[in-house]
Amino acid sequence: GWIENKFSQKLEQYKHQQALEIQRLRVQIDSMLNGVLKIQEKEFETLPDAWSKLDEAFGRVSALTSPVQQFPNLNGITSARLDEFLERSELFETQREEVRESSDKVSAYQEAVFWHRLHTVNQACAELQKYVARNGIFFPPEIKEKFTKVSEELWLAVSKKKIGHEAKDYKLQNEGWTKVK
Repeated sequence: GWIENKFSQKLEQYKHQQALEIQRLRVQIDSMLNGVLKIQEKEFETLPDAWSKLDEAFGRVSALTSPVQQFPNLNGITSARLDEFLERSELFETQREEVRESSDKVSAYQEAVFWHRLHTVNQACAELQKYVARNGIFFPPEIKEKFTKVSEELWLAVSKKKIGHEAKDYKLQNEGWTKVK
């Protein structure tokens, strides 16, 4: 009886230790699972925003680098219509005045509006890059890598367009469009 009594005490002690270990493991698994779920939840929140910023940046870069640009024929309109058009444009007053005084109003307008568009494109690309840098930790590594690569390629396309525009090098400007494609 004494041996059975000792055996049953040891068995109860062992069962108690096992129950404590199981409880500890449950808490550990629950906390790990909770952490994984929170990371996935954040991933599901951030990926659509990142995609939206990518779409915005890509669209703006595409519009800037496209070899097909449309501008109104400002050379053939009356000064009243020109003033009305320029008042609605994003140009600064000094730029509007330069367009009004230019003998080739279309070229003057194209040059002025290019820098405004470039500024908007730079902002969209910077938004994308900052968002991926801040929230990329929540992306799967291969998706973060792809977002980073696309962001770099967009910056490169914009740089080629800007440098080509400044140098009046249409081949270099076209390389920006090729990058986007």
